[in-house]
Amino acid sequence: MEYKPIPDAALIRRAHDRFLDTGKVPNGVIPELIGRSWQRCAQTGVPNDRLRELGRLVAPDLKRACDAYGELIGASEPVIDMLHQQLQGTGCVILLCAPDGLILRSLGDPDFVSRAEQVALKPGVSWSEDSKGTNAIGTAIVECAPVVVYGAQ
Repeated sequence: MEYKPIPDAALIRRAHDRFLDTGKVPNGVIPELIGRSWQRCAQTGVPNDRLRELGRLVAPDLKRACDAYGELIGASEPVIDMLHQQLQGTGCVILLCAPDGLILRSLGDPDFVSRAEQVALKPGVSWSEDSKGTNAIGTAIVECAPVVVYGAQ
C-alpha cells in the first residue's frame, strides 16, 4: 500500500458537501474507493450529518462473538503479540475484527488505547460501513483491500 501526504481536509469537506448536494462524487479529490463508500453509505441511508451511535455489545454478547471466532482469535495471538512488541511507543493500536467489522480484540500503547476507546475503537463495537459510514475497517471489508481513511473522508 502506498502512503501519500495527508489530504486537505477542507477540500475533502467541500467535496463531500458537493456529493451530498448533487449525489455525484467530485473527480480527483478523493480516492475512487472512498467515493464508492460515500455512494454505498448514501444508498443505505447511513446518517452523514451527526456522529453515529457508538453502540457496543454487552459483555455476554461479546463473549459469544469471541467464542464464535475463537479459532481466529487463537491463530492471531502470536501475530498480534509480535506486532504489539514492535509497535510499542509508536502511538498505535492493533485491532482484530470479525469479517462483519465487529472488533474482537484491541491492543496497543495504553495512552493511545484509551483515546481509541473514546471513539469506540474497542472490542464489542461494529465498524461496518452500514453502522459507521466510511471508515477504514468497514470500507476495507467491502473493498477487499487495504484502506487508509482520513478523518474528513
